Amino acid sequence: MDHKLSICDLSFHETSRIVDTPLSLEACKINGIDPRELLYDPPEYYNYRTNNDEIRMLTYGFYNKRRHQKTE
Repeated sequence: MDHKLSICDLSFHETSRIVDTPLSLEACKINGIDPRELLYDPPEYYNYRTNNDEIRMLTYGFYNKRRHQKTE
């Protein structure tokens, strides 16, 4: 039996497991959040956007902050 993952159990460094409890999915739906948006993307993920380290880290910081705000 697979363990269901709720927003409360979500690690901020989760890269693959998507929240899937009924209550968490309903909360995402009510707030217009795709559960995949809660997954962590490491700074390296943003390499495809730019070769500039400063811009990559700014982009990473922006999306990571936005991801945290979605779970508050």
